[in-house]
Amino acid sequence: MLSVLLNDLQTRATPDFEVFLAKFKAVLVTFAIRRLLTFIPLFIMTKSIISLVLLLVSAFLSFKHGWDAFHPTNPEQERMMADIGIGKSMVPYVGVLSLLTGVLLLIPQTLFLGNVLNAVTIVLIMA
Repeated sequence: MLSVLLNDLQTRATPDFEVFLAKFKAVLVTFAIRRLLTFIPLFIMTKSIISLVLLLVSAFLSFKHGWDAFHPTNPEQERMMADIGIGKSMVPYVGVLSLLTGVLLLIPQTLFLGNVLNAVTIVLIMA
């Protein structure tokens, strides 16, 4: 709509009006760019919030699985653990590994190591 109006004005333009029209276009472009730039911090903040939520969920699940490893298991859980090759004597070690993963996820300098350890644990369980 605006481009149609501007094209219509250009067809009837005088030299002074063309200068005005060029300045008007520059102001519109500047305004549009400034409006777009105001949303960049919002996108960055949203990305950071989503990242924080995913990190907290991952750490919570690691702590939960580690804590559950130290509680008595029922026969069905023992059978499932035996099916994937983890004996009853190995369950506490898996629990400690899971708790260690949760701690490493919460320390910024060891986040990468915690994610690698989490991935290795998943691969070992699935293999």
